[in-house]
Amino acid sequence: MASVVTAVVLFVVTILNATLLMSRLQLYNKLSVTATSSTTANRLGLKTASGAVVSSGHYPIIIGSNTLIHTGAAIIAEAGPITIGTNNIIEERAVIINRMPRGGTPSSARVIIGNNNIFNVDSHSEALKIGNNNILGPKSFVGREVELTHNCIVGPSCVMTCPELISPNSVVCGHQCT
Repeated sequence: MASVVTAVVLFVVTILNATLLMSRLQLYNKLSVTATSSTTANRLGLKTASGAVVSSGHYPIIIGSNTLIHTGAAIIAEAGPITIGTNNIIEERAVIINRMPRGGTPSSARVIIGNNNIFNVDSHSEALKIGNNNILGPKSFVGREVELTHNCIVGPSCVMTCPELISPNSVVCGHQCT
């Protein structure tokens, strides 16, 4: 019973946090651009907070309109392209990376992130596919073989590394998320 109450409280607090963040996001007006270098990003009007890193290497990073990238956040296309939809919030020190697979050779895999997602402080995502309206809690980790569908919440400090398709409207939390 206590775990159900904890999950409900976590869900309510996360939704309130998301509502506040989305209202902050409406203050910003980002352009939809493909950022292939910091010079190109500045010329095309991509605005990130000071200290944010958008590093594409040899692969494109496409960021949709109204996406807010906070200070210290990192988006890294190490092994393939990354596409991020509209109205996403990538908070401080959050990391989105298309990481090199274990064989050490780049893959043709593309990271695709939908719309209206929130990557909380210190969250880390290597997932190849994230749908719409998901929330990654602070210090959470989502591995390359995990797919978040829609309206999912990954709780704070939750580590998901096993291959898994997370059903729509799921809440994953606790110490044994792997």
